[in-house]
Amino acid sequence: MHYSRKIFDYAANSPKTAKVLTDSVFVLIKSIPEPAPKVYALRSLSFYYLHRSKYDSAFYYVRQAELLNNKINDTAQNAKILIDFGNIYIAMGSADSALACYQAADSIAGLNSPAVKANALLNIGSVYQTYNLDHYKALEYLEKAYKLSAYSANPNKIILFQKMSIAYRHTQNDSLALKMAQQSYELAMNEGLMGSAAAAINSMAQIYQGKGWYNQALNAYEKARDIAVEMNLTQGIIFTNENIANIYFEIGKYREGLALYKKGLDIAESNSLDYIRSMIYEKMIPFYKKLGDYEQALETSEKLRLLEDTLDMADKEKKIAELEARYQSQIKEDTIANQQTRIKKNRAMIWMLFTLIFIIGVSLIAISRLFLSKKRSMKKLVSAHRDLTNKNKQIIKLLPAQSGISTDDNPDYIFEKIFYYLITHQHYLNETITLEKASADMGINREYIRSAIKNAEGCNFKTFINNHRIDHAKALIMKDTFGHQSIDEIANRSGFSSRTSFYRTFRKVTGFTPAYYKSQLHKIAVRDY
Repeated sequence: MHYSRKIFDYAANSPKTAKVLTDSVFVLIKSIPEPAPKVYALRSLSFYYLHRSKYDSAFYYVRQAELLNNKINDTAQNAKILIDFGNIYIAMGSADSALACYQAADSIAGLNSPAVKANALLNIGSVYQTYNLDHYKALEYLEKAYKLSAYSANPNKIILFQKMSIAYRHTQNDSLALKMAQQSYELAMNEGLMGSAAAAINSMAQIYQGKGWYNQALNAYEKARDIAVEMNLTQGIIFTNENIANIYFEIGKYREGLALYKKGLDIAESNSLDYIRSMIYEKMIPFYKKLGDYEQALETSEKLRLLEDTLDMADKEKKIAELEARYQSQIKEDTIANQQTRIKKNRAMIWMLFTLIFIIGVSLIAISRLFLSKKRSMKKLVSAHRDLTNKNKQIIKLLPAQSGISTDDNPDYIFEKIFYYLITHQHYLNETITLEKASADMGINREYIRSAIKNAEGCNFKTFINNHRIDHAKALIMKDTFGHQSIDEIANRSGFSSRTSFYRTFRKVTGFTPAYYKSQLHKIAVRDY
């Protein structure tokens, strides 16, 4: 139990330490006679693999925990396992599945397990908030969790207070948003969680700035900057200075704002952060214009142009997202490892790399064997289907003609064949697919295909194909939260022959452009990471 609990503690912030503990837990699980500690140990292993983004392994161990827990019928533990399932679905970008798991956990936990119920409610509220489903409903669940927060551990309280602060801001209640952010900050400072404290104080500063309380906002941002300096977070220092400079711009202190941007420029240049340099150049131009120094504004614009000419624009967006993600990840680290620990970690990383290469090699061999086996099975299935079809035709010929009904005239049967061909086998992602090609491949008259789709979906063949292509595109965008794929790549992978047709169809189906839809998900991910 002690090792398992430590895995939960270290999985996010100290993965190498967690890995050592998982090795110990693997050995101990075999020697533990009681099922309850085994359940906890299996959950801790799932949690470790979740933070390593190995979702198959995470699912495996939490399922093992679920099967074992069914034997002892521990209701509270069952609710926790459902929350574990939900957390894996969230990491995979499946909000609907996660929400169902969290709601089931809330129902099972009841009032007999208030800490578990509070955690379930917190996660439900987070889903509604993160995916912009319903901010008022998110606040409703978070407030229910708040009433049970006395039973929650302090790290969960910190997250709850931060989420409530965001929810109150979305529902135009800045006073309560500020109160929650302050509680989160104070609790994080008491626990020594400097990363969480910085996140909370940044929320406070944004509220102050929105209300026009510039002095309070400046003080808050300066505290956040002090934490970034203490934790040696280069990007954190630059971004916090940017927030302070924005306030200086609003209150007319243009020279002070420029001075901060110049400091950020020096840091970016010394660390070869060309993408951040371009961002700073762009931000400095309005300051020079406000000061009437149009010569410097023009010179800075030229520097920006020259710098951007050397950078690939698609790669620019990707690297900025990576920098922001790295900053969000770094800010959660509470300590900096000494040189000796770094050497040990490097050795462990090399060992893990060799192990990973070996596992990938074995997996590829296994997959190739499965593929060949599946191919052979499919050939046998096709042959058996052909024989069965011939026999059915022979039997039908022997039967007297009564109703004259044929399966080929049955719209439901035809639609099942259409769905199996187009959707299950993903022919809809082929940009050359047409009604004529589908008719020829399936051996069904195209008028029957039109009629079957119209009866089942209420639309024509092209609309049916495009609706499924857009669903596929949205899934790709949601999984690619930090924007590693371009719009053109997503369009191509979704079966569209051109960017123009993709934009037109996406906007027609969703009401948004793909770029806007993608940018909104990116903003949410960066803000709530």
